[in-house]
Amino acid sequence: MERLESRELLAATSQDFLYVGDSSNDSIQQFDASTGAYIGTLVPPGSAGLHGPRGIVLDQGNLLVVNQNINLPKNGEVLRYTSQSGAPTSPLVPALNPNAPFAPAGMVVMLTVRLPSLNSGR
Repeated sequence: MERLESRELLAATSQDFLYVGDSSNDSIQQFDASTGAYIGTLVPPGSAGLHGPRGIVLDQGNLLVVNQNINLPKNGEVLRYTSQSGAPTSPLVPALNPNAPFAPAGMVVMLTVRLPSLNSGR
């Protein structure tokens, strides 16, 4: 089994995969969410500038990864990878964006849920 030196983030999918970011080698590992069995490295070390992953969110087949750019002279960013292959796509919030966070530590996604009216039968 792959040893993770510094686990910083987790994301689970509807296909029962668990994604774990390892900030010691700047990669994202994939596990079976039911058994914990190691599947493999989804995003290899340093792929598309991954330096200090700190949070993962799964969004419509993409892994959104908060990247701190540790020991680099630039702001943090939110990188995007496909959840199927781990291939990088265009960053959601690039480090060159003037509003990019300096050292992001995580990510929260707000969902809007529409509930049926409780007064519809009255």
